Amino acid sequence: MATESFKTLEAGFEAWNRSDIDAVMESFSDDVVWRTGAQMPDIDLVYEGRDGVRHFFKEFTDPWDEISIEIEDMIEARREAGLTDG
Repeated sequence: MATESFKTLEAGFEAWNRSDIDAVMESFSDDVVWRTGAQMPDIDLVYEGRDGVRHFFKEFTDPWDEISIEIEDMIEARREAGLTDG
């Protein structure tokens, strides 16, 4: 059974694929920190706050005519501290 975290992530990918950045941003807190995880030309390693994440999305997508994300498989890991939904 899909957890709330998985449903939120899946909805975010679907919104991304529709180019609906406002819907993607709905699940982010105001103090979100977005780490790119890899160096890419003209892309910073860290973006802070919703405005920062919007800036990342624009920088990341500008070179592409079209870009989408497809989930092939997802495994939800739990931390030893016992994270649960709800």
